[in-house]
Amino acid sequence: MLSEKIGEITDISLKEHYICYFDILGYKDYMDKNPDKHTQFLVDVMMADADVQSVLRYDGKENVGYRIYSDNFLLYIEKELMPASEALALMSQIARKIQARFLMEHKIVVRGGITLGEFFADDRIVFGQGLITAVELEGKQAIYPRIILDKKVFSDENLLKSLVNQGYIKEDIDGLYYINYFHNKYAVELCRGACLKLVDKYCKYHPNVTDEIKVFQATKTIDKYAWLLAKYNEACIELNLPDLEIKYDIRLNKRLLKAEIIPQKNKKENNK
Repeated sequence: MLSEKIGEITDISLKEHYICYFDILGYKDYMDKNPDKHTQFLVDVMMADADVQSVLRYDGKENVGYRIYSDNFLLYIEKELMPASEALALMSQIARKIQARFLMEHKIVVRGGITLGEFFADDRIVFGQGLITAVELEGKQAIYPRIILDKKVFSDENLLKSLVNQGYIKEDIDGLYYINYFHNKYAVELCRGACLKLVDKYCKYHPNVTDEIKVFQATKTIDKYAWLLAKYNEACIELNLPDLEIKYDIRLNKRLLKAEIIPQKNKKENNK
């Protein structure tokens, strides 16, 4: 009987967990437009699982839980098992590997949030206010292709400064901290081509768009990839990689009176 099975469950407790949730932007559109790449995408989801395992094995961590549901990723660590600095560093290592993988392989980006809250998970169920908060961070506050820290939870200046100095996170112009996925020369080199193509594809308006709602949606999309371009070039400057910067022009769409971003391609890139 179901009631008897439930009665046998004794280890049900909502405990404080560090929770990192993120998902892939434009997942449905990608799947609809790339039917020939579904299998390869599944392979890369499985490789994302391997990325998680590799970080955990390297660090010798056994107290990190994670789930992957199609385009949704969830990492969780019980608060009592790890200090905040260690938990955030570990989540950053894992998340940025997955971010770079999907950006490089499929030219798609992710968005999410990290918080601390009550949470429960077993082999079948994930549950808790902490998960709800993390999902809300992704949907309402992150805005750009970034994984942000919950500013209501992570406000200790010493903690944030330490993580910034180690290259795990960065502070954005809106005061939010996010996982730094352009953290070294290797990451920048791997992601340059994808960033260039995304800006070239999404940072201008369709020549025939007139519907106000579609113009509004296109503007939001341009903002997302303009942010990506800005953070990529910012990393090039900080890492002293001027040759990898993406040069661009700002063009006025005279019909809509809105700005567009046009990347400057070199001859080699024009021939691709």
